[in-house]
This record gives sequence, structure tokens and C-alpha cells, in this order.
Amino acid sequence: MILESASIFLDRDQAAQQLAEKLLSYENKDCIIVAVSNGALPIASHIAKRLEADLTFVPREMIKDPADPHKTIGVVSFDYTIIDNSCRDIPQNYIYRQAQMLQANLISRYQDFYRTMATRFRDRVVILVDHLTNTSYEILA
Repeated sequence: MILESASIFLDRDQAAQQLAEKLLSYENKDCIIVAVSNGALPIASHIAKRLEADLTFVPREMIKDPADPHKTIGVVSFDYTIIDNSCRDIPQNYIYRQAQMLQANLISRYQDFYRTMATRFRDRVVILVDHLTNTSYEILA
């Protein structure tokens, strides 16, 4: 028997509307909506408008498997790197170089954002929004 996963949402707009309704208790509170991926920005934007909250994002880059560019083996952001532990056959120096390169690229592209990031979240309710989570290390990131 083959089970197909049925989506409970028609599209991102409907997902955003339903999520915003679930979060109404945070309306007009000192909260910040954080999109953790590019695909999450439309959903996070809708939620921020509905809750009258600030909106921001946390840039991240995926480390790709050198043998299969469609496979992600890790996630890099400004000050962390999370690697899938099952990737022991991939040379550590490859992973290290990729993480360093991606992190330097993020910091150079988002330099002003990076400097002010910590103060944006201090003493606030933070609501993380993503459109899709494929792996457990993406959740940890």
C-alpha cells in the first residue's frame, strides 16, 4: 500500500491565514516574526501584518553533498553550523571549507543585519516561521 501525504493547506496564503488565527493571542504584543527561509517570507509577512508585529528573517545557507547537489548535509548561519551526523563518509575538510565559505558570504551580504541581530530579539516573544522543514538539523538551526 502506498500512502500519499495530503497537504492540509491549499497554498501558502491559506497556511498563513490559519497560522495567524492560531497566534491571535500574540496580537499587539511585543513579538517579532522570524522567517527562517526565503519560502517562509510570504507566510511570515502575512502573520506579522495580522498580529501587528515586527518581521525579520535569519539568513542561512545549505551545505550540499559533493556527490549529490540535491542532497543537503548541513545548515550554516551567521554563527553556527549544523551537520547531519550520517555524513561521515564526506571529507571533514570539505565540510569545514564549505561552512567557512558560506558563513563568510552570509556575513558579508548581511553585515549590517548581523551586527544588530541580537538586540532585535532581546526581551521579545519570537515566533519562528518556515514553509517547509525537510530534516531535523533544519529544525535545530
